[in-house]
Amino acid sequence: MEGKAFLLRSIVTQSVGQLEPLEVHSYSVIATAGDKFILTTDGVHDNLTFEEIEEVVGHKGDVAKLLIEKAKKRSKEEHLRSKPDDISAVVIEVN
Repeated sequence: MEGKAFLLRSIVTQSVGQLEPLEVHSYSVIATAGDKFILTTDGVHDNLTFEEIEEVVGHKGDVAKLLIEKAKKRSKEEHLRSKPDDISAVVIEVN
């Protein structure tokens, strides 16, 4: 089942420097106190499931650090999701 999630894992759909114009995606949301915006590279969201990310985001403290630590740990395991590079996260919490 998880194999289907990685069917297009190596396909690049947009990149800086490509000949075709980039399609810029933008979204608007109304943020309220306590909301968290999570930006991750594929090293985080390839190593961790949505549910695992959601669990970490629910913790207090340095959520970005916790995400990176959990993704790095998974990247060293023999696991379908293991990916050892591009592990970065930024968390913006609305006060």
